[in-house]
Formats: sequence, structure tokens, C-alpha cells
Amino acid sequence: MVSIRRHFQFQKLSKTRIAVYLAVLGGLIMATFDYFDFAKSVENRMLDMRFQIRGEIGPAADDEVVILAIDDLSMERLQMRWPWPRTMYAKVIDRLSQAGARVVALDLVFSELSESERKEQDKILGDAIIRSRSWIVLGSAFSAALTKHTDKMDIDAVKVTYTEALPDIDQTRAHVGYVNIWADKEDGVLRHASLLKTFQKKLYTAFDLKILTRFLKIDALGALRTPKRITYGPLRIPVDHRGDMLINYRGGPGNFKIISFYAVYGPRPDVHVYHTEEGEIADLFPGLLDAGVFKDKIVLIGPAFPEGQDYHQTPFTSSLGRTTGVEIHANILDTILKKRFLFPVPGWIKFALFLLLPLLIGQLTIKLKPIRGFVALVVLVAIYLLVAIWLFISYRWIVPVVNPLLATTLTFVMVVVYLLVTEERHNRFIKGMFSRYVSPKVVEELVKDPNAELKLGGNKQVVTVLFSDIRGFTTLSEELTPEAVVEKLNEYFQTWTDIIFKHDGTVDKFIGDAVMAIFGAPVAHLDDAARAVRAAWDMREALEKLNKRWQEQGRKTINIGVGINTGEAIVGNMGSHQAMGYTVIGDTVNLASRLESKTKDLSAFLLISESTYEAVKELVEVQSFSDITVKGKAKSISVFAVQGLKKA
Repeated sequence: MVSIRRHFQFQKLSKTRIAVYLAVLGGLIMATFDYFDFAKSVENRMLDMRFQIRGEIGPAADDEVVILAIDDLSMERLQMRWPWPRTMYAKVIDRLSQAGARVVALDLVFSELSESERKEQDKILGDAIIRSRSWIVLGSAFSAALTKHTDKMDIDAVKVTYTEALPDIDQTRAHVGYVNIWADKEDGVLRHASLLKTFQKKLYTAFDLKILTRFLKIDALGALRTPKRITYGPLRIPVDHRGDMLINYRGGPGNFKIISFYAVYGPRPDVHVYHTEEGEIADLFPGLLDAGVFKDKIVLIGPAFPEGQDYHQTPFTSSLGRTTGVEIHANILDTILKKRFLFPVPGWIKFALFLLLPLLIGQLTIKLKPIRGFVALVVLVAIYLLVAIWLFISYRWIVPVVNPLLATTLTFVMVVVYLLVTEERHNRFIKGMFSRYVSPKVVEELVKDPNAELKLGGNKQVVTVLFSDIRGFTTLSEELTPEAVVEKLNEYFQTWTDIIFKHDGTVDKFIGDAVMAIFGAPVAHLDDAARAVRAAWDMREALEKLNKRWQEQGRKTINIGVGINTGEAIVGNMGSHQAMGYTVIGDTVNLASRLESKTKDLSAFLLISESTYEAVKELVEVQSFSDITVKGKAKSISVFAVQGLKKA
């Protein structure tokens, strides 16, 4: 058996430690869960939510990208079967060169033609490229078999083919980059731009980097990739382990200046067709090509009609619809040109969050208990979400949300389960230890009191001690059979116990025919001295009834004396590991016992000490005795014989 103090100390220490262990366990579980596709998908959705909360940025006057959209209007007006002949793009390249475009980029992969058609059309397009004062970027592509992100930059392991741009075009005049944009494999949403890929031991550069090479006049032999960034001339682009950059989307469709392909190609290039939320609006805009709309801009040409099958899901898809591939390239270019990069927090910060948040909620739940701990959990989650949103909007930092909060919630649940289990065990311990000594009401107070351990196991505190003894018990026991003595004592002790419990006292022990009781431990009250006196007086009345019944039964009656003292004593669980009991020791106890012994000499039922009298003088009527000598006291003391209780 362990002492109450050791029980509580163990509980206190183990709760703190167990909360730490559970927090670490919860953090490690969710950190492992972080590697599963489902977890990544949920985390990605939370990133999408932050985009949507931030809202759309919209077109700006200093935008460097203009989209020439092959839209429904172009398909309707030009009445050409898709895919269009390459000669159509030659005409547009001529006109955009005239308008002063710095780079014209075709987000297209040209389909195969017959040998004669290909040579004829490629010559016309190639001549236009040679004539152009604008830099021309063409698109190549990896096969459609590679539709989603791989975990590596090297795609040799994937069964793909690579389609070159027009082979008959002068490659010194037209730059070529792959136009592929791959969705995240977890949920099919396009959040990353793959800027570099290695295929058959050759490094391939994305369409967007090739555009920037010409637009920024980068004289770079190639890209230098490190684990955290791509260096491309003056550009420093943060990337992940796959060489992929997070795209900082402006919003959904229509967040760049979009002009219909027909407005430049058509017979009247002075008709300026804008795309707005209300639909296409055609304004007469005389001199469109001379108005500076395209001057020194990147002009992206790409399909923007349903049959073009170039629509993709983005973080804004759920609220604003799917986005065309050419607009996604515009967002990639805008992210790099404006240096509006997104920065996922480093791995060590993620790991710290997986530990610190669960540790915090674990300790709070231990200290506040489950209900307040749940409130703390809700507040912590809300604060964390708000901070995550603020960091994204203000600093473009991406902190993980789902798994750290799941780790926090998991820790809370585990700690609550632990508390419920240990609290039940603790309650059983308290009830088992004290139900024999104190009333059920006091036991419940002990169970409910979260600081009960501060009052148990060897504390010094003020208590009121009551001693009672049967006068002439030795003679009485000689006159009765052992069975009759036990029966009488049990009846007498039960009466005392009921009265002590009624006044929330503690039955300390039965010593032969004597009763020792404590008021003020383990649960203290402001009126413990008064409770002890009332209990003694109730016993006086109960003994009268008990004696009357015994007399009617022809049984021996008894008389008792009671002594009560109030003062400091050591309260705790005393004894050895094998045998112990909850009791009080000290001079206060000794004096209470001596007062009980003096009741016979002073012909009194109840004697109380001066300290007890000071606490109950408004309650009792007394006869005082001074200069009383008691064993163990060098000086005489004053005592008070209680004659009765004052009426309220």
C-alpha cells in the first residue's frame, strides 16, 4: 500500500509526464500521416481556402502579360476547323511584331501534317518568325501519358514520349519549351509549375522559363538547380524537391487582359474585343495595333474554347470555375516576374508545430480539465487558423494546417481519455480510503476538490479533535459476556459514527471503548469547532435515548465523557507500507484526550479547551474552570464545561 501523499504526488507527476508522452505520440502519428496522399489532399484544400479568403487580385496597369485567346468568338467568326493551319499564326506574329510585342509565345503543340503540307506551312510560319522583331517561343510537349506530377524531376521512369516543336523552323530564331502543366496527383488540382524536367539524360526547360529568357534578356546557358531553388540568370525561383514552383494565382478566369485572337487576325484589327464577366464586349478601338496594348509585353496565344480541351482545376475552381491553360501560364509568369513567390515553411518548423501545439494543448487540458480544455482547444485552433491565413495573405508563407491541428485534437482526446480513466481510479482510491472514516458527503467533496492532495499526507493544519470514553467500561465488560460487550459497543459506535458523519467529521479510530474524531480534515470548514461541539451535544441526546432503550430491554446503561480541543496538528496517512491509517498527531490531540479524562473529575459531560471556546463562545453556555492541571502540561490551563447550546 502506498501513502496518500505518494499517491497524489505520483498522479501529479504522471499526469504532466503522460501529457507530454501523449503529445509526442500524437505529433508523431500525424507527422507520419503527412506522407499519405489523402493527408496531402486535405492540406492542399486548406491552401485553396486561403487563396479564396485572400480573394482575387485582378488585372493591373503595369501587367507585362497579355493573352490573345483563341475563343468562341474567334472560332465563330473565322469558321476554321480546329486545329488551325500554321499560316494563321504567321499572320498574327507579323501583326504583333508591328504592335511592338517583346515576346510572342504560342501555347500550342502543332499536330502532324502530311510531308508536303508541313513543309509549306512551316516555311510560311518560319519566314514570319525570321521577319519578326518580337522574340518567338514555341511549345513542345511530353506525351499525354504523363498527366500528373511525379515525385521526381527526372521522368525517365515514366513511359512518355517527347514531341518536338516544328522541326523545320530555325531553332536559333524560335525558342522552344514544353507547355505541359501537371495537376497534383492527390486531387487533380493544378497548384505547381514544373519548370525543369530531365528526360533521357537531357535537361528540358519549361515554356515559361523560355519566355522569361527572352523577355528579361537573360544570357544564360542553362538553369542551375539546387534542392530549394532554381537559378536562371538573375532569377531565383523557390522550388520543392521535384523542381516545382507553387503558383501564386491571381484568381479565377479573367484576371489578365484577354483579347480575342480574332481582334488581331480578323479583317478589321481595329475591333477590340474584351472578355468581361458579362461576356464578350466588342468596342471600336481604332488603331488597336498602334495603341500600345501589346508594346513591350509578353503575348500568350492559346486556346480558350471548350473544344480546345485546355481547361484545368485551380485553387479558385470551386468558386470561380475552371481556368484555361494559357491563363495558367500567365499566372506562372506573373508569379515569377512580380516575385510573388509562395514559401512553404521549412521542414523543421513543420516538425516543431507537430510537437509544440500538442504539447501546449496537453498541458492546458491537464491543468484546466476536459471541459475548459476543450474551450482552450477551440480557441487554439481558431487562433492558429487566423495566424495561418494572415501569414499567407501578408507574407505568402504557407504553414501546414490540417495535420498539426489533427495532432493537437488527437492529443486532446488522448489526454481526456487518460484523465477520465485516472480520475475514476483516483475517485475509487479516495472513496476506498475515506469511506470508512468520513461521511459520503465529505467523500464527494474530496473527490470534487482538485486540490485535495494539498491537504493530505503530512500537512500541518488547524483541526478540532474530539475524544469520547465510556466511564467504568472495565467493570461493565467484566459483568457482561464478550458477545454482549461487542454488541453494545457496536451499537454505541454506530450511533457516534452517524452523528460524526452528520456534522462532516472524520472517525479517526476506535480505541477499546474510546472514540477519536477529527473535524477539519481531510476537508476543512470555517466552523469545524462548532461542528464538533454540536456533534458531542447530539451524542448526549442520542445516548439518553440509547440508555432508555437498553433499560427497557433490561440491559446495562452507560455514561460517557467528551473532550474537545482546537489547534494545529500534523494530518496525514501514518504507518508503514504494509499497515497505515489516516490520523492526526500532535499536542492538540494529546490535550483533547486529557480533557476527556478530566470530565469525570469535574463531573462534566463535555469539556472544551480555551481555543475551542474562543471559536464557539457565541454558541455555548459554559462553566469555566481555571488553574486545571493536566498530564503533559507544565502550566495549568483553563477549561470550559459545556452546560448547553444557546438558542439561535
